[in-house]
Amino acid sequence: MFKDLTMHPRPRRLTFEQQSERFRLDRVGVRPKEQIALLRQEYPDICSLIPDIYNDKQMGSKECLNGRLAIHAFFDELQAKNYRFDIRHDAKGQICSLMFANPEFMALVVVFCEVVLLDCTCGCTIRTCICLQGSS
Repeated sequence: MFKDLTMHPRPRRLTFEQQSERFRLDRVGVRPKEQIALLRQEYPDICSLIPDIYNDKQMGSKECLNGRLAIHAFFDELQAKNYRFDIRHDAKGQICSLMFANPEFMALVVVFCEVVLLDCTCGCTIRTCICLQGSS
């Protein structure tokens, strides 16, 4: 039998309350190392380790995607919010560029046809998104 409960994955699972707290910390940008430290302060009997936080985060991402690829979930989100978007593929059929625009900004472009479209590039650690927005 295990002498140390951290050796076995079952007791290391987060409870629903702990998962909710971890999700809240993740949304505000707290890294997993700090997440486990904060969770241990709030729940002293917790047996989870840093890899468990990464695994919990990955499982949460998979649940949100419902078995789809992230890019397909993104397209569904764009369609649900009535965004206008254009996808360009290369010769291999892979996505080489994606442009999308908020419907409110598209309405402004129609009303103010002399509007200059700005190319707003938002760089982040995972991917680069190019958004076209109108301004008057």
